[in-house]
Amino acid sequence: LEFSDYTGTISGDIGGFDKIAFSGSAETKFTGTVENGTWEFRLTDRGNMLQNYAMLDWSGALASGDAVKVSFKDADQAKGGWSIAKVGSVNASTTFSLYIDDVLIATTSYNTRIGGSGDYADWGFKLDGGVLKFANLA
Repeated sequence: LEFSDYTGTISGDIGGFDKIAFSGSAETKFTGTVENGTWEFRLTDRGNMLQNYAMLDWSGALASGDAVKVSFKDADQAKGGWSIAKVGSVNASTTFSLYIDDVLIATTSYNTRIGGSGDYADWGFKLDGGVLKFANLA
């Protein structure tokens, strides 16, 4: 199920998809329940003026066992610091994968620095004021 450039509200229950993906200028609000295992956020075509707007607005929780894939077009775009989704909560065991130009850079846990000595050593995924963000955790 993909929401590309979709700005609007979806009401009801969603389930049975391999993944739920958001791309382009999507600002999608869900009201209802979502049963899912993989969430994909493709920020590759998202302009800087939209970096503070979440692609998903949902009061539900990213659950234990959920996987979140976040893609940026390049390192400069990623290092801008991004709001990804407004969610009710994030389970500590949710896994996050960071992709740059469709190349896997790291897989990490919630609120954990990516580590190492690379460009993203101090960066990770955290919940800040109810918004899931890719940000510097140092």
